[in-house]
Amino acid sequence: MPHDSHDALVKAIFGRPDYAADELRAVLPSALTARLDLRTLSVCPGSFVSEELSKRHADLLYRVDLDQREAFIYILFEHQSSTDVLMPYRLMRYVVSIWDTYLAEHPGATILPVVVPVVLHHSDTGWRAPTSLSELYDLDGDTLAAIGEYLPRLRFILDDLSTQDDADLRQRDMAAAAKLALLALRGARLGAELIQSLRAWIDLMEQASAAPDDDSALTTVLHYILQHSGFNEAALKQIIDDIHNSAAKETIVTTAEMLMEKGRQQAERRVLTKLLRLRFGDLPNAVIHNIENAPLDLIERWTERVITQDSLEDIFA
Repeated sequence: MPHDSHDALVKAIFGRPDYAADELRAVLPSALTARLDLRTLSVCPGSFVSEELSKRHADLLYRVDLDQREAFIYILFEHQSSTDVLMPYRLMRYVVSIWDTYLAEHPGATILPVVVPVVLHHSDTGWRAPTSLSELYDLDGDTLAAIGEYLPRLRFILDDLSTQDDADLRQRDMAAAAKLALLALRGARLGAELIQSLRAWIDLMEQASAAPDDDSALTTVLHYILQHSGFNEAALKQIIDDIHNSAAKETIVTTAEMLMEKGRQQAERRVLTKLLRLRFGDLPNAVIHNIENAPLDLIERWTERVITQDSLEDIFA
């Protein structure tokens, strides 16, 4: 499954300040949380992830008041099969980029706002790499002790979903839709088995559907789960039958129908593209663009014309 789906889920859920505040309360040290005014939490636009790592990382930057001073919290989501040994170094680069942006927006500034780095991680093995920059230095313990205070000491806060089971995540004091998102991210590698997990989360789906502002978030999470688990119609039907809340039932049925329709459209586009290439060879970029963006009825009309027309111009006329 493309990284885009992970990125979209993280940003859709934790791009909401209320859900993000729940996550931060769960993972930040209590001494820090006590000094933050999470009511002031707001999402900053843009991404600081380098282009070469954009397929493995998603990020969100928040502005927040820390003891009545401006501060930032930077969350990096890493979803891959192993851990990134150089993560502290990468985070240092991202933090410096955040400061560069801040200084460009505040000409003449002579102080820097605090940036607190958080890594939201899931892998097959759990986190098995350094969490601080000092662990990456090529120094023995005595030398590090002697000169360590003169070196950058970035340490990040780690939320390792790999080490937490359903009970751990359920105990968090956060909205049901946000809990579902964490459960889904943790279970994404289960593939077809993920839909079986959904049966154990019916109560969370019903809670999310009952919350006034959580229905769209529930749709986003269900879309992600069904994408990653495929369509086991028998399992999906059993889950739908087990749901008692009518709003939750409607949400999952609607989401499944939307994905099935999307899958049908993608299949129709693939068929048309294949037929055109068999007849005409390599296709112009403009033709590919038209196929990718056309509605289904037009795709079907073009597919019929492949048989009856002799040129690309006539097919797309």
